Amino acid sequence: MIGVEQRKFQTRVIILKNKIQQPKFIFKVILTIFLIVVGLPFVLYLIIYTGYSQKLINSTDQIRDEISTGVLISDSNKDNIKTLTDSVKEAFQKRKISLIYIYLLGDSQSLSDDSIKALLDKVPSDEIKIDRTTESPYEVCDSAKNVYNLSKFVTLSFKDIAIRASYICNNLGMFTQSYSPKINEKSLNVTESSFKDYLNDINKTLLGVSFKF
Repeated sequence: MIGVEQRKFQTRVIILKNKIQQPKFIFKVILTIFLIVVGLPFVLYLIIYTGYSQKLINSTDQIRDEISTGVLISDSNKDNIKTLTDSVKEAFQKRKISLIYIYLLGDSQSLSDDSIKALLDKVPSDEIKIDRTTESPYEVCDSAKNVYNLSKFVTLSFKDIAIRASYICNNLGMFTQSYSPKINEKSLNVTESSFKDYLNDINKTLLGVSFKF
């Protein structure tokens, strides 16, 4: 019996060697590896986008009672900031949040702190913290955790940024609920995040490094 099994094994090895030497087999292996390398990031993107977009809230009434801090993330477009600060004022008046951190991504020097606080006239000035040191949702989450020691908050931003920040912050050990106003973002010229942006979020969060394109 041992001799029979040994011969069968040797036969399988010979067949496998013959297959490996065939160009068609090599092509299939290379194609499979390529599809895995290319397809896996896309699958992760779909999981993140679909999963976290379903968790987005668009009413301040949906902010959980255990949350009292808001993190607003915006570019320097005044109309965009006003749309988001209007939601902050509403949440503050409903006593959903009592403290707000405002992160301005990119070049925001054209907007003074006073002009931003003027948009939040219903919120006491000492309850508003403005941060201009970050360039991406990852840096916002890192700052919220390691600079301001936040562990639980609602993120207020437009859809793509809200989804990305929610994914990153949650994976950095914080609890976030993400709010995105129910509006036509194209009417405000809100910049949509690219597939590369999501890939960088995934790579930075899981591996700690960014892609270079």
